[in-house]
Order: sequence, then C-alpha cells, then structure tokens
Amino acid sequence: MSCEKCRKDDLIPFTCNYCKKTFCADHHLPENHECDNIWMTRPPTELPAASSQKRSYRSSSYSRNFSISGGVFGFSTKELKHLAIGTFLVMMVALSLTGSFMPDNWVTLSLALIFASSFLLHEVAHKFTAQRYGLWSEFRLIPFGAVLTIASIFLPLKIIAPGTVLITGRVTLSTIGKTAFAGPLTNITLGYALLFLSFLTSGSIISLVLGWGAYVNSILAIFNLIPFGVLDGQKIMSWNMRVWAIGIAFSAVLFFVSRAF
Repeated sequence: MSCEKCRKDDLIPFTCNYCKKTFCADHHLPENHECDNIWMTRPPTELPAASSQKRSYRSSSYSRNFSISGGVFGFSTKELKHLAIGTFLVMMVALSLTGSFMPDNWVTLSLALIFASSFLLHEVAHKFTAQRYGLWSEFRLIPFGAVLTIASIFLPLKIIAPGTVLITGRVTLSTIGKTAFAGPLTNITLGYALLFLSFLTSGSIISLVLGWGAYVNSILAIFNLIPFGVLDGQKIMSWNMRVWAIGIAFSAVLFFVSRAF
C-alpha cells in the first residue's frame, strides 16, 4: 500500500488513529503527515491522584479512561489486550516450528515460551524507553501485520509483525533512535545471556533449549535492525550510524555462535 503523504509503497503501512488514512513509517505520526485531526493527539492528561495512589489518565486518543500504577511506566487495559493477543500469535508461530500446536513436553513448551517472551520484551523495551523520555507510548496490533503473523502459523515462510509501539509527544531524532534501538538491544542482551547459560549447562537438553533461545534472539535483532520501512534499523541509522553498525555486529556474532552451538 502507498503512503497518503509521499506515495511511497510500504510493506507494513500504518493507519492513523485520527484521520484513518494510510502512511509509511516516516509519516505515520500525525505531526509528520499534517493530520486533519491533529488536535486529538494531546498526550494523556493527568487527573487528581486517588487515595490508592493509582494515577488515572484520560486519553483523548482513544476516548476512554485507563489507570496505571505510580510513576511513568504503566499499561492501559486496551494495551494489555493487544499485547496478550500479539504474544499469543507469536507463540503459535513458535509452536508451528515444532510441528505441533499442543506442547507435548517441557522442551516444546520452553521453546515456545522463549520465542514469545523475546518478542514481548522487545516491544516492552520500546514502550518503557519512550515513557522514560516522557512520551505517551502503547503497543497496538496492526491488522495487516496480525494477518501476516496468523498466516505464518500455517505457511513455511514466517513473518512476525503482529503490532507496533505507537508514540505521541514531542520527539527528537535522538529520542526516536534510542527508543528504536531499545528493542534490538534487549534481544541482543537476552541472546548473549542465554548463550552464556547454554555454555554453563553444556551437554544437557537444557543447553540446547537455551542455545536455541539465543539463536532466536539473534534473528529478531538482525531482522529489526534492517534499515527498511517500519523496522527499527531505519530509525537507528538515521540517528547514529555507529550505534546501528555495532548492533548489527553484535547480532551477527550472536547468530553465528549460537547457530554453531
């Protein structure tokens, strides 16, 4: 589909929540495509804190109230539903790799849980980093991406892109780049941790499971670092080419070492 702003074709286009038009990764933010309904993009407004010390926010973006526990880090009810569905779809893709949608042993279940957890931690890293910079940030399912992920459950080709983390607020190139890099960095860190544990348990079935987890995280990191379309790589490269190159290098080493292991 082509972007309404620049007419560039994008593999996984974004639909604006406010004007309902389709845009590419560069123009998906309301301020970047001169959205007709940009007035609706005000960040959540804080209401008086309740005695339970839970803060209640009103989001004009979704016309509903949601609560988060103190601090800037929190999840709305809608976001939790989208995360749960996205993680479930990813887990089903993982199970399809084993040839069974019903885990019949702890190894199969462990592989699926590592796969799903790696995806979930990647998305949450994006969210928390954006919130750290004072931005409104929530995960949302993308219909087209969710359909591709569902199709991947049954097809040999696996594409995992059920959703993305949406961000609203005043951003800089540095903020966007650091927020984008948080996802692959999480997979790289998790991958090396699993690889280290795999070496410690060498010779056991647990070692193989952990090694596979490291391999999965290397693939997730490399895929998301590709500088194309809505993937993290394009934002990271625009911000800092050196950081992008270091990320690719560490991901590649993790890929080859975990694959050989």
